[in-house]
Amino acid sequence: MIEFRCPSCSTLLRVPSEHAGGQAKCPKCGTVTTVPAGQAAMPPSESPFAGGPATGGDPSNPYRSPAEYGEMRSAATMGIVPTRIDLGDVFSRAWQIFTQRIGLCIGVWFVVFGLGIFVNIVVGVGVNVLGGRDPAVRAMLDGIGNIITGVFSTWIGTGQAIVFLGIARGRDVSLGELFNGGPFLLRAIGASILFILAVFGGTILLIIPGIIFYFMFSQFLYLIVDRNVGVIDSLKLSSQITSGNKLTLFAIGLVLFGLGILAILPCFLGLIVLVPFSMLLHAVMYLSMSGQPTAEQAPQSFVPVDGPAASTAAPIEFRCNRCGCLLRTPADSRGRNAQCPECGNVQPVPETGPSAPPPGSAGTSPFGGPQVG
Repeated sequence: MIEFRCPSCSTLLRVPSEHAGGQAKCPKCGTVTTVPAGQAAMPPSESPFAGGPATGGDPSNPYRSPAEYGEMRSAATMGIVPTRIDLGDVFSRAWQIFTQRIGLCIGVWFVVFGLGIFVNIVVGVGVNVLGGRDPAVRAMLDGIGNIITGVFSTWIGTGQAIVFLGIARGRDVSLGELFNGGPFLLRAIGASILFILAVFGGTILLIIPGIIFYFMFSQFLYLIVDRNVGVIDSLKLSSQITSGNKLTLFAIGLVLFGLGILAILPCFLGLIVLVPFSMLLHAVMYLSMSGQPTAEQAPQSFVPVDGPAASTAAPIEFRCNRCGCLLRTPADSRGRNAQCPECGNVQPVPETGPSAPPPGSAGTSPFGGPQVG
């Protein structure tokens, strides 16, 4: 399978390898162009990005993440490719997605903000009622209360990452997914502790190392919920996808800081837009740095207009039985195992699949299909 971009509208396109050198028409803008020659598949790698069970070891898997959107520096069975990002590009794409899902984004922030206030009030009242006037008891209860609020913040923050990753990918999400962080909670807490220790230790040394460590390991939570990796792996993978991106991340932080100052001027009303936008922006940044497409980058299939005849069998479309993501596999993959590119679940490809919306529509996997083995 050959992946490239339409020269007119830049839509990411996919065409079978046998059409290399032939003419094909973009299904989005109608431009007819020559299909480029495909690149040789990369050999299996010991990349630490490899995650989930093996699915046949097919190095020519057509559903690997596109390499056109940045420099491919490692082969990754889970579809992660470290990619350098551009400040203007991620802001533009995040804003485009935000304007289309603004109600949901603001609603998620209100729920998270409201629950945070509620938990802090409950903990504060509990400390005052149970602590009495004994300083030792109050100090102990304050410590317990801080642990409770910290665990809650990590749990709801994990759910928030799940929701905004779904929005960034163009997936249909609900507010109920905010409460799906339970399976990742212990790993998120463990990674958070190591993250804080690394940043604190670096800050004590010379301040600059603390800033470097902050950006280096900043993506650990997204990797835990997106790739289901462990504590150490999440930090290692974060250091790899942020390689070459730290200055850009720092610049993005400065821009958000400046926007934050402007947002608080009109009675803090600007924060109603800025805070949920920044949440979505961070999800878009993660997907971009890991070489994964966002909502508007879902691959499209080219329509061959000449060259060798391709199989007329329709692809099989079905849904992942774990996360419900819409998957698409070639017709000749019946009976083989397929791995969902969104949650990593492995399941057999059915003999037939239900009719489904076209690529890029709501509920469609942004990867265009699962890995088939």
